[in-house]
Amino acid sequence: MSDYEVGYGRPLKHTRFKKGSCANPRGRGKAPDGARHAELMKLLSERVEYRSGRKRKTASRFEVTVRKLFGEAVHGDMRAASNLLRVCPETLS
Repeated sequence: MSDYEVGYGRPLKHTRFKKGSCANPRGRGKAPDGARHAELMKLLSERVEYRSGRKRKTASRFEVTVRKLFGEAVHGDMRAASNLLRVCPETLS
């Protein structure tokens, strides 16, 4: 008798895995196309408080980010200007 028993759920060792085939061909699958985009949009549309001078204002996270990039670009930060053009190319051109 061998050290490995053949039976239900225990195929012969030489036939167990075929070369070039995956044990789980369908895999887990990808996330739906819009899932990540929806999560990002939900996060960016969340309202937050920020200070403008001495006043406290509320705006979306996206608006606050764009305001900050615009302010830095006006003061000569070329990286901020590049990022600003990348974030909203259709609104600034």
